[in-house]
Amino acid sequence: MKNNGQLWWGIFVGAAVMAPLCFFFSRGTLDKVEITGGKRGVSIALEAKDGRLNYGVVLDSLYAHEESDRPVLLRWLSQKNIYPIDSPSLPRALSNDVCDPFPGPNTDMRVSVKAWEDCAEKDVVAELRRMAKERVVPFHRVGDIIRVSVPASPPDSGKAFACDNGIFYGNTVQVSTLEETPKDVIVDAGAGRYPCTNTKFSKMHMNPADIRTLFGADGQIDSVVAVPLEW
Repeated sequence: MKNNGQLWWGIFVGAAVMAPLCFFFSRGTLDKVEITGGKRGVSIALEAKDGRLNYGVVLDSLYAHEESDRPVLLRWLSQKNIYPIDSPSLPRALSNDVCDPFPGPNTDMRVSVKAWEDCAEKDVVAELRRMAKERVVPFHRVGDIIRVSVPASPPDSGKAFACDNGIFYGNTVQVSTLEETPKDVIVDAGAGRYPCTNTKFSKMHMNPADIRTLFGADGQIDSVVAVPLEW
């Protein structure tokens, strides 16, 4: 708290003299000033060009001190709904603040549908929904390299059994070989499940016909790339 107090004191001192300095900057009588205050040497840089204050220099001087000024600046910006692109708070802020709150469950459905449509038509929401539909980053599909096998009682062709504690069970899964030009099949991995308590276990059990499509009639079963298409 003491350090934060010193920080805010330094910023307060800078703000107190900001107005007269801005006046002199606008008159073209000053070009550059640096205000430093507090035991930690908190500083704010002010720079003018052609009689206009360069606000980028002010913000850069605050953002440069990672241990002190930067968190304060970012917290202040977040209160204005401005977030760094990599902030974990950004997705939740988009969900909570971009659209007006939806009507409650007992509202006339016509009112609810109108609110949903209005939200979906906002520029930022429409662009995010388009990206999600097209699986553009960060909505890209994520899969894994796994082992597959054929059990004694296999599923039907086009279906698969999957580990009950993984990302495949219950999903439609694209299974591809690891070759440069891969072969692939799409299977419904909701045909059955089994416990996978050992990392050596196959993550999916497939039909022999689908295995032949991937590796050929005489090919040896190998690891595959498995990508859930709904995940």
